[in-house]
Amino acid sequence: MDIQRRKKDNAARTNVIRVEHVSRARKKDLAQELRGIGIAGKDLRYNLTWHDWLNLESLIFTSGAICAAAQARTDSRGAHFREDFPQTGDLGSSAFSRVRLSPSSLGEGRGEGKFDVSFSPVIFSRVKPGQSLLAA
Repeated sequence: MDIQRRKKDNAARTNVIRVEHVSRARKKDLAQELRGIGIAGKDLRYNLTWHDWLNLESLIFTSGAICAAAQARTDSRGAHFREDFPQTGDLGSSAFSRVRLSPSSLGEGRGEGKFDVSFSPVIFSRVKPGQSLLAA
């Protein structure tokens, strides 16, 4: 029974890694495809196709930042669950991620940029872990 569960867990982890790899590759393909699409018209201010193009470019770029932050995490908490890191970290040592476009990728297209991820400690200024605002 234990061997079957381990096989299933390993298969799930492998699938997650494949999905992340495919997602990164697909995002890069989408960015390249988008750059190859021409937009007709002299005045782009009222061109809804141009606005859609800009929105899609921003979505592709933002998805890259979200993926970079998710891949840098090494624990799980709430909706931010990772099958390869299922353990919840210590609440007192919680940190938030900060994602920035890597200076080395500034010349690349927006969809292909690389991101630097850093972590900063959460400062519990109002309620500390284990405390409550509710009267006991």
